[in-house]
Amino acid sequence: EYDYLLLNLLINILHMNKYNNTSSVQIKILNSPNDEDLYQLYQIHSKSLPDDILPKFGFRVTKKYITKLSESNNGKIIVALNKDLIIGFIFLSFNKLDMKKFLNFMSISKFLVKFFLKPKIIFRLIYQLLRPTKNPIDSCEVDYFAVIDNSRSTGIGKRLLEKAESTAQQNNYKKIYTKTYN
Repeated sequence: EYDYLLLNLLINILHMNKYNNTSSVQIKILNSPNDEDLYQLYQIHSKSLPDDILPKFGFRVTKKYITKLSESNNGKIIVALNKDLIIGFIFLSFNKLDMKKFLNFMSISKFLVKFFLKPKIIFRLIYQLLRPTKNPIDSCEVDYFAVIDNSRSTGIGKRLLEKAESTAQQNNYKKIYTKTYN
C-alpha cells in the first residue's frame, strides 16, 4: 500500500509539470504490465476520463480488465513514458472483452452505492453491459485513450495514435474504430 501512495505522489508531481521536451517521451507496447504500470494506468484513466465507467469499479476491476486485454490476441496496451512514468495510453482492443466477467457482486454494490445519486452514470453502465457490439470486419478498436492534462497538445496523443496504427497493421487489421460517450 505504501508503494502505491508513493507512486501516486510521483504521478501527481509529474502531472503538475508541463513537458516542453517531448523528444524524451518513449512510445511502447506494454506486453506484461506489472502492478506499478497497472496502477499508473488506473490513475491516469480515472483523472483523464472522469465520466468513464471502468475506473469507477475500482483498481481491482480495472487491473483485471487491463491484464486480460494485454493477454495473447485480445489487444495491446500502448503507453507514452517520460522518465519511466506513464503519461498517456491507448488500449487497442482486438477482441471484445465481456465487461460482465470482470465484475462481482461487491464491485457492482460499491459502484451503485457510490453513484446512487447520479442516474446518468448508472444508465451508462446498464447500456454498456447489455448492448450487443461487434467490431467491424478487419478492424480493431481504440477502447480507451488518455494523456495527462499537462502533456496534452504536445504531440504525444498523435504519437500514440501512430503507434496504434502500426500495431493494427502488424496484427493484420485494416481499420481502427472507436466509440465515445463524451
